[in-house]
Amino acid sequence: MNYLLVILLIIIPLFPTVTSRATGSHSVCAVYHLDRPDASPAIKSRRLTARVGDSLSPRFIPQIKLSAWGDECTLVIDLRQDTAAPIVSVDLESTPNGPRIDLRENERIRQRLYALENGSLEWMLVLERKPDDTSLVFSCRINNLKLYYQDSTTAGTACRGPDWAQGSLAAYHALRRHNRTIIRGDDTLREQYRTGKAFHVHRPVATDSRGRQAFGHIACEPDSSLLIVTVPHDFLTSAQYPVTIDPVIGNELVGAWDLTITPYRHLVLWDIGAVQTGPGTITGARVYAAVFGPPDENNRVRVHAYEKGADLDHTIRISSSTVTPVNNTTGQWVACPMGGTLEGGKTYIASVQACDEIPNSLRIWTDLAPWGAVKYHNHDSWEVPDSLTGYYNINEGMSVYIEYQTAEITESLIRRRNLFIGCRERDSDANHTKQPGEVVSWCPVKEEKP
Repeated sequence: MNYLLVILLIIIPLFPTVTSRATGSHSVCAVYHLDRPDASPAIKSRRLTARVGDSLSPRFIPQIKLSAWGDECTLVIDLRQDTAAPIVSVDLESTPNGPRIDLRENERIRQRLYALENGSLEWMLVLERKPDDTSLVFSCRINNLKLYYQDSTTAGTACRGPDWAQGSLAAYHALRRHNRTIIRGDDTLREQYRTGKAFHVHRPVATDSRGRQAFGHIACEPDSSLLIVTVPHDFLTSAQYPVTIDPVIGNELVGAWDLTITPYRHLVLWDIGAVQTGPGTITGARVYAAVFGPPDENNRVRVHAYEKGADLDHTIRISSSTVTPVNNTTGQWVACPMGGTLEGGKTYIASVQACDEIPNSLRIWTDLAPWGAVKYHNHDSWEVPDSLTGYYNINEGMSVYIEYQTAEITESLIRRRNLFIGCRERDSDANHTKQPGEVVSWCPVKEEKP
């Protein structure tokens, strides 16, 4: 008879909350909560979670499942190079940051997964000897996510970012963006999608046993459902083995890059997180920006909202924020006062303008999207047209979103409100009943088997 060992670790405030569960040597599961818990339970926020293994399986399932906003969008990565081959061994060890999982697929490669102090997940690949190919290929399943490969050489303006940005992979909710406040009587629920960013897989760094390093890159082929980690051929040929490759799964909420500003350039998020938002009332907008150098009152931003039509000619501007100064010298969300009315059954998109009197002093954060996912036009003032006729293609997906309020309510929202305020609700898969005010760090749920 197997005995069930449940290890529950809650680490606050610097470490992610982590729960691990193992059944002898046959089943291992670790759940890493990569976001800080919400201050209020009546907020639907990203709540990024990484689940390694499957708590419901009698054997170890070699996969990472990344989930955001519940299971609204997910990425499931099979950890095996050969999906038909069994895992030779898997071990779980407790560490100060939570559980660490070590697994070996064969004599050529092993893997280690554990939480970092900043809340990200380290996915370490260890090559015991020179591989036959420069790429490690993993099958994956994608649900309601758009994965954007980051290549700064394709940006229309100068951008800069951390070392891990070039060759990385930014993941965004495919269907949602913006923040919505839902009011019904005395009840208030908040849906926080912001830019729709779910997570960011950093570009991998390869390190050999002598400490020599080289940057690789990570890409996804959505049509074939493949996640590909690539390391330079010359490095693998000259390396002293074993070699570690570490594509960190980061919990960033904003774009990796900060861009220089072309004065009054109007950037429209044409195909990024477009969503039917209405009916409702716009209450504001936010842009992630900073001033590099002494603050200047002439460093300013402005947000616009458009009703998206079938093409650029039929896209209509519905609202614009006030021109808002940017005074902060570190990156943060700048609140732009804004109003306007949203109608039901229509799709709305956001856009942003910025201007600085001192070149390169004002910068706005972004992730790079596919070419044409963003539209732009250069202007000589804050005035923009009521349609986007004549706009050009670009790929700078700015970190900007709109906040709006609606009185719309549905039965599902009422059920969720009952859950938030502490009504007892029995889980379908476990003999556990939530008590009023209780925060459950681990609860088994039904998962689709690979």
